[in-house]
Amino acid sequence: MSSNFVVLADDAHRAHDGRFGAGYPEIPARADAIRHSLQTHGLQIEETHSEPREAIIELHAEPMLQYLADLCSSIEPGGAIYPPVVPGAILDGSGHPHARTFCFDLSTPLTHRTPEAALAAAGLALEGAERILSGSRFVYALCRPPGHHAGIDFFGGFCYLNNAALAADALAARGSVAILDLDYHHGNGTQQIFFERADVLYVSIHADPTFAYPQISGYADEVGRNEGKGFNSNFPMPQDTGDPAFLDVLPKAVDRVSNFEPDRLVLSLGCDGAAGDPLGTWSLSQETYARAGAAVADLNTPTLIVQEGGYNLTRLGDDVFAFLSGMGFGS
Repeated sequence: MSSNFVVLADDAHRAHDGRFGAGYPEIPARADAIRHSLQTHGLQIEETHSEPREAIIELHAEPMLQYLADLCSSIEPGGAIYPPVVPGAILDGSGHPHARTFCFDLSTPLTHRTPEAALAAAGLALEGAERILSGSRFVYALCRPPGHHAGIDFFGGFCYLNNAALAADALAARGSVAILDLDYHHGNGTQQIFFERADVLYVSIHADPTFAYPQISGYADEVGRNEGKGFNSNFPMPQDTGDPAFLDVLPKAVDRVSNFEPDRLVLSLGCDGAAGDPLGTWSLSQETYARAGAAVADLNTPTLIVQEGGYNLTRLGDDVFAFLSGMGFGS
């Protein structure tokens, strides 16, 4: 694999293991499944580690970061809690409530070492951005925990820090950036972060929020606000979306990115749209993930791929490899 195709990973993700019984899906085995598949297919994985505290404070609200640090430090090692949530906050223009507490759902556990793992995932994405700026064509960052549900002043959806947004924000200092989000769930955090900015385009294909998490955002009429008006595009899809419907809308999303003419692209790759995923209702095939990867590669834009969701461990790794192979990894 040439330096044009880079795969980055950091085993520090293992510091976060917040499962409550057998049903909790965002577990270390997700990253293990991806790593195993990529290595089995001959991709070389580069280990790296950083803790980019300054970059995180520039994007995320310091009170939220302090809340995470303080609450997690109070949790006994080996234990886990669900943080308190106060309902009834007022929606802002992005479709997301301003946080009355910092966590917006009841499904995102905290452990003593969650900040350590989240910081490492953010560092992995930011290292990927540096590789793009240094001349790599395509970089894949095996981030865990995921990030696209985390906003400026809130976290949730198994996400604590917004890995893709941190990378996009860093890249935006050196030119225009587009984010293409292909996770089954809408990236409410990413949308909120860039909703009033014109230097970062956000485009998302996701399950319609009338039935799918996070439900508070992801509607087609959310197009941005103030300077960001027109720089946010959502493509909500039906509950029974399969390959034909997804491949029909994909060119529209890719064209939206192409027309923006970004200098660089950040791709939030979620594989929870795959058939059989326990948190999704779609039925996408590995061939569709490969075709999606090829469509992104055809943009001919330096691209950082950041791992988001995907919870069917029997096929997650192969779905990720299918997407990367479509982009040319391993060729």
